[in-house]
Amino acid sequence: MFDSRFETVLADTPAAREIHHRIRFLVYCLEMGYENASAHPDGLERDAWDDHSAHFLVRRRDNGEWIAAMRLVLPGSYPLLPIQSVCKLDRAVCGGVPQDRIAEVSRLCIVEQYRRRPRERELPYELVGDDAGRRWQELPVDEEKRVTQRRHGPEIMLGLLLAAAEYSREFDLAHWFFLTTPALCRMIEQYGVPLQPAGAPCQHRGERHPYFVDLTSAWGALWKSDPRMTGWLGRRPPLKRYSEIVPPVPGRCPPVRPVLASAS
Repeated sequence: MFDSRFETVLADTPAAREIHHRIRFLVYCLEMGYENASAHPDGLERDAWDDHSAHFLVRRRDNGEWIAAMRLVLPGSYPLLPIQSVCKLDRAVCGGVPQDRIAEVSRLCIVEQYRRRPRERELPYELVGDDAGRRWQELPVDEEKRVTQRRHGPEIMLGLLLAAAEYSREFDLAHWFFLTTPALCRMIEQYGVPLQPAGAPCQHRGERHPYFVDLTSAWGALWKSDPRMTGWLGRRPPLKRYSEIVPPVPGRCPPVRPVLASAS
C-alpha cells in the first residue's frame, strides 16, 4: 500500500513550502492550464490563502522525488475560505458548527505521470474507474506493469487526506469543506466516508460541487470500510514534518519533477 512506496510530509519550512508551490505550478499552470503561468514567473503557484494554510507533500521513498501536494485552508482565512468565494453554500448544512473548527481541503494535485490513466489526466488529481474494486492480483498484467499501475492508484490521494485528517485532529478541526467533481466524490464515498452536499453546483474550472465532511464520522467509516484499510490505519505513524526528515542544507533543495522546457 501507500506507506511502502510513498511518504506524506507536512511542509513546515520555507524550503518545503517552495516544493509545494512548485508542484502546484507544474500541475495547475503547465499541465492543466488552470492558472496563468506568466503570473508566476518564479515558478511558484500561490494565492492569498497560502499564508493561512497547512501544506502537505508526497514523495517517493525510493528516490525522494516529490510528486503530489495539497493544502488545508484553516479557519479565519483571508477573506473567506476559497469555497465561499466561488459558490453559494447552504447555511443549514454547517450553521450549527463553530466556524473556527471548519477547514477546507484545497489544491489537491498529483503530477501527471502519477495520475492513473491517460484519459483521466484532464483533472489535477486521480479518479477511480469501474475496476476500482478489483484486486490487483486478479488483473491480467505482468508484475512489472502491475507495479507501475499500482503507483497511480488512489492511495496517493488517500495518503494526503489522511495526513490532513491527522493534522486536523491535532488542532481540533472537526469539519472540512470540499469543492470537487462528482467523480472524486464517488471515489471518496467508496470507502464509506459520508460527504454531505453543501450547496448548488458552481462553475469553477468546469462544474464543481461543494461538500461538507464530519471528520469524526469519516474516520469511523474508514476504519470499518475494509480489513486492509483498518490494518493500514492501525499501523500508520504520526504525521511527519519536513523539518524532521530533511536537514536544512544551504543552497540545496530536494528534487521535484523537472519543469518542462516549454514552460519558459
